[in-house]
Amino acid sequence: KVWLMNPVIGVGPGAFAGLYHQIKTPRTSGVSRYLMDAQYSHNEFLELLTAFGLAGFVFGLCLLWKAWRAIRDPNYRAGLVGLGAASLVDFCLHTPLIALQGIGLLAAGNPRVPKPSFVGGFLVLGLTMGLFGSPIFSGILKGQAESHLSQNQFLPGDLRGLETAERLNAWDARFVEAKADYLQNLYAKTNDPVWVRRSDEVFERAMDLEKTDGPKRFKKASRISGRLPENHSPQYIQQVEDSWVQAKKALPFNAFVFFQEGLILTSIGQLTGRFWLPDGTGYGNKGLEDFKKAAELEPNFAEAWLLYGHLLWVSTDPKKINKVKGPARESFQKALDVYDKWKDEQRIDPLEKDLVSLQSGELNVLKKELVR
Repeated sequence: KVWLMNPVIGVGPGAFAGLYHQIKTPRTSGVSRYLMDAQYSHNEFLELLTAFGLAGFVFGLCLLWKAWRAIRDPNYRAGLVGLGAASLVDFCLHTPLIALQGIGLLAAGNPRVPKPSFVGGFLVLGLTMGLFGSPIFSGILKGQAESHLSQNQFLPGDLRGLETAERLNAWDARFVEAKADYLQNLYAKTNDPVWVRRSDEVFERAMDLEKTDGPKRFKKASRISGRLPENHSPQYIQQVEDSWVQAKKALPFNAFVFFQEGLILTSIGQLTGRFWLPDGTGYGNKGLEDFKKAAELEPNFAEAWLLYGHLLWVSTDPKKINKVKGPARESFQKALDVYDKWKDEQRIDPLEKDLVSLQSGELNVLKKELVR
């Protein structure tokens, strides 16, 4: 499915991880249906095909065939056959050590042993430092800033360090995003609009570097939604709604996206007084649909069932109340059933734990409503 998005030249290297979220199929067993990731296609040949299309796939096979014909040592050929067979079911060549072994096997072999060269060693050292020195040094700077931030410390050198890390790794979205997060925290600390403007600009640059990264769209929507208490003008609310549309487009099977949007929309309804509207366009109506969608995507999403039932129950339309009492109770019962089924399960993923968990206050509300 990813390959068919651009079969001739491919979707680009590294894009599979993001596009996978748009084409994944549900699991039929276990706690969750869609909470799984795939960084690669788990097949080097399919990975080559999806990243570079038919053009890159044919070019790569031609290179391998040319190298194969140049190899005379049968042991080298046997090693390559084994590596190729393993690559049919795994992403071996994405492991640096195995990739280097593969490159070594492609060499025709040279019986002469070269003499040690000071100049050659110096060049190798320079190349190694150039390739790996910058990421290591930048990682140290990023780690220091994040460590201080976790302790609620804002040291003058941290922002400069993140800017240095960004310059040294201009194409690595992780360092750009770390700087955006630091600026966002500076805004939360000072309420200075300059920091929030700079933070948004930097975060947009991080998203431009990873255009298929759905979680970044999710994070952007959450970031700007957090500022609604300070700014709930119609223009800003529209910006928030648009950001959630983009997040859902990038992560159409992620129940947490719909759930969080439901929370934001209901809060907008409370801020604007447009919670329930007769024509169904109120923010409460939209939140109701989001919680329903989240529960449909992940039937074991206890809190989604709870809030869906809650919004059904508190609908202010008198004509609707009697009709929704039954479905609301059913939704409450599903939430309680999910919690009771999985509450003692320890060997599940932390995200799945979030799906099935309920707070003590929520449990009290459920039990109270179910005994009415």
